Amino acid sequence: MKEFTMKKNERYHIYHQGKAIYFRKSFLEATGNMKNPEYQELMELQAKHPDFKLLTWNIAKPEKKKETYKGLTIEQMDAFLQWKYKGKKEEYDTVKAEFDGIKNFCDGFHKASSSGTLKSWFLGQYKDEYLDWAKEQVKLAKNKAKANKNRQKPNQNAAETASSEK
Repeated sequence: MKEFTMKKNERYHIYHQGKAIYFRKSFLEATGNMKNPEYQELMELQAKHPDFKLLTWNIAKPEKKKETYKGLTIEQMDAFLQWKYKGKKEEYDTVKAEFDGIKNFCDGFHKASSSGTLKSWFLGQYKDEYLDWAKEQVKLAKNKAKANKNRQKPNQNAAETASSEK
């Protein structure tokens, strides 16, 4: 395990305990041309420390960001609830009352917190079902767009045929 950190302006770091020299990627790329001063610097480092390993400094990449559901709107949440509780009026009214209660409570404090609190509640209750529903909505929208394109094509073909017959 490395017991040091490279400063932003450091092009390389000599790690005596590990008998290694860590280089930034940009420095190593510059050493590819023998006319560059970086190449000469690399040769001097190798001469001074012949038993040291030459390694690339890998910057730890942050873990994958968690999903924020930034595009999730109050209207989408409401549409999902209507779909989920279709034909179950009493259950829908109960859930909708809770949904509206949270929304109204948060609106009294700060508009921005309203959306975040609602999303948190909503995703805590319906996350998996909502994701499946949203994927299905995307598929339906794509199919509808395809169907509209296909309807337009026959009309265009008919117009082309009619003009070629003249």
